[in-house]
Amino acid sequence: MRTIEVKQLNYDLTAVAGLALVGDYLKTIKPVLKRVDKVLPVRAGKADSDIVRSYVGLLVQGKSDFDATRNYRLDKFYEQSLDIELLASSPTLGQRMDAQAPALPSGKFETNALVCHLAALAMNILRRMGQRGLLGPDAPVRHSANRRRIKTVMQELIYRAGRLVDSGSKLILGLVANDRAAKVFMQMHLELADAT
Repeated sequence: MRTIEVKQLNYDLTAVAGLALVGDYLKTIKPVLKRVDKVLPVRAGKADSDIVRSYVGLLVQGKSDFDATRNYRLDKFYEQSLDIELLASSPTLGQRMDAQAPALPSGKFETNALVCHLAALAMNILRRMGQRGLLGPDAPVRHSANRRRIKTVMQELIYRAGRLVDSGSKLILGLVANDRAAKVFMQMHLELADAT
């Protein structure tokens, strides 16, 4: 039997390729996010729309803790896929949402209400992804159904391995050859790109 050698290679991989689709959905509500920035202008630093995108990116992975942003501090795919100009640190994310604690309840009604609205947005994005990508003949899941659980959507479309290739003007997300969801993933990405 051959031994396995472990090496760190000089290219980037992501375990959450599905964030590219989440970013596509967020682009469809870009006018709403622009209004957020107009209503709540920032003199310097991170725009409030970047805070929203950062947190939705966590929520669609099932993460609600602001500290989870630490894992993405130097992750260019996370920023590019969600169209984030400046990724907020966990303290900034918590302060901007007026939170005293990283998880519900924060002790502030307004913060809890905002987190609930963003969770609803994340759930709706995941629901739409499930309806478009996990039903039909090309669906990667094994049995037919009228709808998919949010956990199934995360497992089948969010947690996808992908290789990142920087080709100058664009970032290419390469899906692995044996990825059952690759065909559906690419179809959804093209549909959403045409919609924005």
